[in-house]
Amino acid sequence: MQEEFKEKLEKVLSSEKIEAYRNRLHDSSDEEIYAHFLWNIQLGEALYPSLQTLEIALRNILCNAISDKFDGNFHEIAYTFLDKKELAKLQEAEEKLERRRQVIKESKTEEGK
Repeated sequence: MQEEFKEKLEKVLSSEKIEAYRNRLHDSSDEEIYAHFLWNIQLGEALYPSLQTLEIALRNILCNAISDKFDGNFHEIAYTFLDKKELAKLQEAEEKLERRRQVIKESKTEEGK
């Protein structure tokens, strides 16, 4: 590893982060530790789109299941169990949609229809 690159990495990464890698990679050189760190970043970047899609799918499945269970729109049912802070955020989002003249409606996936 180029010494200049290693020095730059050491400046921007916390010592706690590097120590965590050192503790797991006991007899590894600095180059191997930094390579492992950079590989983890690339792995995270590669997995992000799949994780994002999974999150959306799970959220839609949950919304559909709640709507089916209570014969209604999830965001209307939410008023029964959200705390004050969460209700304020929901009301703010609804007001923002109204200002944009967007209709608040129940959205179902094809499978949920």
